[in-house]
Amino acid sequence: MVEAYVPEEALWRLEPGTTAVFLPDRSLATLAATVTAIDRTAVRSLPEPALAAPLGGPIPAHFEDQRGLVPDGAVYRVHLTVSDPVTVPAVLSGVVHMDGARESFLGGTFRAVAAVVIREWGP
Repeated sequence: MVEAYVPEEALWRLEPGTTAVFLPDRSLATLAATVTAIDRTAVRSLPEPALAAPLGGPIPAHFEDQRGLVPDGAVYRVHLTVSDPVTVPAVLSGVVHMDGARESFLGGTFRAVAAVVIREWGP
């Protein structure tokens, strides 16, 4: 099983069944995978310190006394299943490339502008 962390703004591109490739840091072999589930809520704290940017990871986070390493923005856990399971003696870190829905530059710009307008309109 592979766990990936995706920022909220990219979450809409994914759904169960999306194909992916896992690229382990310590190996040249890539592993084909498929998204099996996406958490409904953002993670409240990072389960592995190595994921946090202050410790060299890719996720911007800060430390809080009660909760540990907390992501600076909404980040969701995505569960993937590897097509050809392999046995590894420890946790492997790496990068997952997912083949999610595509969006044009104009579409992305419109989505960002619409989000700002809705947020600023407010009650």
